[in-house]
Amino acid sequence: MKIGKIILLLMLSVLILPGSVYSLTIKIGNVARPGSPWDRALEKLGREWERITGGKVKFEIYPGELIGSEYDMIEEMRNGKLDGAAFFSRGMPRICPDVYLFNIPLIMNSKEEHDYVFNKMKPVFEKRIEEKGFKVITWSLSGWLKFFSQHPVFYPGDLQKHKLSLITWTPGMEQAWRDSGFHIVPTDFKDLKMALQSGMVNAFFMSPLVAQSGRYFTHAPNMCTQTVAPEYWSIVLTKKTWEEIPDRYKKQMKETAQQLSKDLYEEIIARENKAVERMEEQDLIINKLPADALEKWHDTIRMGLDKLKKKDPLLKEAFDVMMKYIKEYREKHSRRHR
Repeated sequence: MKIGKIILLLMLSVLILPGSVYSLTIKIGNVARPGSPWDRALEKLGREWERITGGKVKFEIYPGELIGSEYDMIEEMRNGKLDGAAFFSRGMPRICPDVYLFNIPLIMNSKEEHDYVFNKMKPVFEKRIEEKGFKVITWSLSGWLKFFSQHPVFYPGDLQKHKLSLITWTPGMEQAWRDSGFHIVPTDFKDLKMALQSGMVNAFFMSPLVAQSGRYFTHAPNMCTQTVAPEYWSIVLTKKTWEEIPDRYKKQMKETAQQLSKDLYEEIIARENKAVERMEEQDLIINKLPADALEKWHDTIRMGLDKLKKKDPLLKEAFDVMMKYIKEYREKHSRRHR
């Protein structure tokens, strides 16, 4: 009898050892279109995390059709209904508005320049994001945005004649566009196609891959060759959810997410190039900027940005740091080619 009790106690002690019965299902929102590269990447990450943790951590993915926009998903994370979300550039500024700096049009000249500046500034922003109750799992470049418009756009004045859709997150950024002379129409992404069909807007900026797959370009069949801004893809969990995961898994989980993002960028660039070819076959018109146009764009955009910086000291400080790194990169780059 005593031996039986001892065996029973040993079995119970094994069952209640810390971590032995641990499991976590992460409810994660996903704004990407079903079947898109980003959608498949998130599903793959869920499988990888399940493998790494021996089945202790799993994903339960909720698509945008059910949850809504990036804004909706972040609100659901704040009220505890979602544990995380995967979203594009529109999402992160909902948590940390200064992140919008990375989407200022025409400010960085190449991927190499972008990577240098982004990697310098990212740790500061991720710390601010964490202070607001979120944990960035991966946040990286995922393609490039282009201007699409009903009529050709070469100079700022051409775009100023259009009704430009802006998926906005802060009144300040929206006003900065207006102060630069653009006719802004705030539009949620899920409403963009209807806005284009009704004529409420007739210009937008978007990844060529999304413009082609969603057929948005059919309503704005001119594309400017100049890259407008980088597109980002990020996966963010609530800090509470991240802290529930045993520490022994976290390093490999983050490394897996970051490698997946890197692979995804290479796939996206190849797909973007093919998307442009397909759109050209369907009457997309490619407009190349004249040699003197870029300086005019910089001058126009700076008007609104200068006004915004005067109103927002924190943004001014972050912008000055960004410009310092851009200058630093260009000086190093120019020295290598002398």
